[in-house]
Amino acid sequence: MEQVLPFGVAIAIASNLMVCLYFVMLNRYHQENPAYLFWASSCGLFSLGASSLFAAYHFERYVLLVPLASIALFTACYCLFIGLNRFELTSSPTKQQKQINKFYVIGLAVIAASSMYPHTLNGVTCLLMAASLLLTEGCFCRRRTHAFVGYTALRIALFVHAAVMFLQGMILLYQPVTMSIQLSGTWIQIMLLTHLLMTMSTALILPMLQLTRKQLHWERLANTDELTRVLTRRAFLKKVERSLTSTGKTALLMIDIDHFKHINDNYGHQAGDVVLKKVAGSLQTYVRRQDVVGRLGGEEFAILLPAITDKEAKSIADRILTSVANLEIGVDEHIINVTVSIGVAFSQQGEENWDRLYSYADSALYQAKRGGRNGIAVQSDSLLI
Repeated sequence: MEQVLPFGVAIAIASNLMVCLYFVMLNRYHQENPAYLFWASSCGLFSLGASSLFAAYHFERYVLLVPLASIALFTACYCLFIGLNRFELTSSPTKQQKQINKFYVIGLAVIAASSMYPHTLNGVTCLLMAASLLLTEGCFCRRRTHAFVGYTALRIALFVHAAVMFLQGMILLYQPVTMSIQLSGTWIQIMLLTHLLMTMSTALILPMLQLTRKQLHWERLANTDELTRVLTRRAFLKKVERSLTSTGKTALLMIDIDHFKHINDNYGHQAGDVVLKKVAGSLQTYVRRQDVVGRLGGEEFAILLPAITDKEAKSIADRILTSVANLEIGVDEHIINVTVSIGVAFSQQGEENWDRLYSYADSALYQAKRGGRNGIAVQSDSLLI
């Protein structure tokens, strides 16, 4: 009697092959990240596994295809995790990565052992796939990301598919049936439908996450000074608008590198660039997480210190002044010593006028310059906002 490929199986195989080719094409445009190749492998292995199961049923003498199909299906879930991990551009915590690798090796051993009991092999494979999907969802559940909606949708797809795979595995284990019933029964159709939905949702969600990442990347490039890696003037002022509304006193440090023109004239602009980078590094070393550091232009930097006391702000300014003065910047065969002048101004609680705060900090910086440089000047009480 001629065997007909069940509709659900045919759709699942065809859709996964299409998505596999889709990811291969996307990889051509994102070769810097191998995630798409792993996702393509995942879809391709699922199609291979499903096709092998049907071939084993259609040609009963090819019984070895069943364990090979189980390995392909289980490996498809493993490739999904590896692809997601590579997509993050940072590896998962070492402990989680080792757990996944260890689980994969154990799973292969379990499949090999279960192949001696053919009626349990498909059920065991379903349970292993469910566990792999749950482990993948668990590895990403605590990730902090700007694409929260996309990752949440992906996690839901992983969880739902794992649940269906688990139910399918339990049914196959407790109610062993023939291969023909497994391929055409209601539960296998539901399983394939959920996998189809997951495949389609993944094909839509992952490129969307890639687009979001690209947008964030270009936004970071636009907001970050290419040379010093601190905020540009525009990005700094944007953050200032939000920070000035915080409760408590806010301090502004205006920082200018002393005799910077002399450095450029005597050692060259390349040396000036090195000095700017080293000074910016010192500024970032001594600020708090909530503080905002920016380059306003040329050799002038600014640091906004929200919710801070006078004593704390002056302490940070002192540490920056000392740190920069202790720098020995090597350029070619020269050692360049630099200093900075710092002007400090404070706003009172609820004050949101950036222009006034900047004006007073700039006046204090001028006083530090006029006082001999390599020093700190704080706005006088008469200048308090």
